[in-house]
Amino acid sequence: MRGIELKTDSVNDVLILAEKRREMVFAMVDGLKDFAMHWFGPTLQDDALDYLEPFRFNDGMELKVFGLYIWWSIFSEPVLDGKLTIFQLYEKKERLRMKNKSFLRKVLVSWRKIRPGFYQVKECSKPREFLIEDIFDESLKEVTVYNHIYEPSNVGDIVTGIVLPLGDGTYTSLFDFLQLPDFILPILHEERSRLHTQQEMLSQYPRVLRRVMYEMMAAHYCH
Repeated sequence: MRGIELKTDSVNDVLILAEKRREMVFAMVDGLKDFAMHWFGPTLQDDALDYLEPFRFNDGMELKVFGLYIWWSIFSEPVLDGKLTIFQLYEKKERLRMKNKSFLRKVLVSWRKIRPGFYQVKECSKPREFLIEDIFDESLKEVTVYNHIYEPSNVGDIVTGIVLPLGDGTYTSLFDFLQLPDFILPILHEERSRLHTQQEMLSQYPRVLRRVMYEMMAAHYCH
């Protein structure tokens, strides 16, 4: 019995550590968001509203696209002197503070490769846990959605969003995925043939998303 108790305690310790680390990562997400909004909030929001202007769709979809564009800007759009993104400025600021926090420093470095993507859901092990395949590079990611409010996904669904490494080999979405109709898939395959690198996908994401949105509006899918 003593051996079983020790094993149970060990498993509990691992779960507690994983939960604690996850809380630290989400605190870092909040830190990045607060930094971005404090220094660049009006510009980020104005640009996102300008991007939304041509579209006509329901409020829920509009909020998701608004959030997608802002987070895309944080990770990809140079600011100030045109050399560094908001994320790079945040990383530079946090580097010294995380000098003795190797786990968070490693996670922050992994965020350098974050980019929005288009995915197909391959497996749903639990209501909030998915295996998704990147439509552009065919990579697979295990994603857990921690949002309190989210739109459930099923196997075969096409979604777009930004997935964030948690530092344990798994990912989460920065916010709820935007669900896309199946008829968008050939358009994404066509775009895949044009965009050959991750950097191209990162810079061209707003254009590709705009094309997808126009196709959905034409099909009256967004109302």
